[in-house]
Amino acid sequence: KNGVYQIGGKSAQWELVRTSLENFDTGIRDVHNLVLILQVQGSWADGREFTSRIEEALKKVEEKLRCARHVSELNGFVRDAMESNIEDLWKSLFDKETEEAWPLKVTREEILSDLFQPILSESWHGEIPTINYSYILGKDFAKQDLEEEAVRLGVEVSLYVAESMFLLCDDIHSMLRFCWNIWRDVKRDLKPGSPVGDRLLGVIHYVYTMHIKPKNGVYQ
Repeated sequence: KNGVYQIGGKSAQWELVRTSLENFDTGIRDVHNLVLILQVQGSWADGREFTSRIEEALKKVEEKLRCARHVSELNGFVRDAMESNIEDLWKSLFDKETEEAWPLKVTREEILSDLFQPILSESWHGEIPTINYSYILGKDFAKQDLEEEAVRLGVEVSLYVAESMFLLCDDIHSMLRFCWNIWRDVKRDLKPGSPVGDRLLGVIHYVYTMHIKPKNGVYQ
């Protein structure tokens, strides 16, 4: 945060992370689909099909990122510490009582502008509501198990996104380009206001602002 950050070049890890984008897309889309069916009484029993596909997508991401884990860790990625913070956001997915757990209560417009102004000339205007982090669902035991699994998988996807951001942080442009690709696919594949999409955007913004965005340094 106190150094000089390249922008406009290409991260040494870009090609590695780029090849994982399709797997990220699959995992994120199926977490979203899993959450959707858990909101529809009577259809949630099909959720195991989605959990298997998510696990397979995350396994492929893990295989690709594992070889460069020493780089992300050298760049400051600490999985255990990151997991604790990210879990606070995802816990509120099915529990209104934890709605206030996530500290970033800002509008989607503010997040998008803060993240992507360095790489995009366009701006976001209009009234965009505050991101909604809470969903209230009826529960029974089997469904509650699936809800817990959905939260766990959402956290896992988020941790891999965070790790990829740390891998790419030697070049801010590459890192933001990765985040933009994730968000572009979220907008394309998920319904507006998706609780999964909103949480991923919150995670990206948290990692960027708290751990990567230069404070006393400058972009080059």
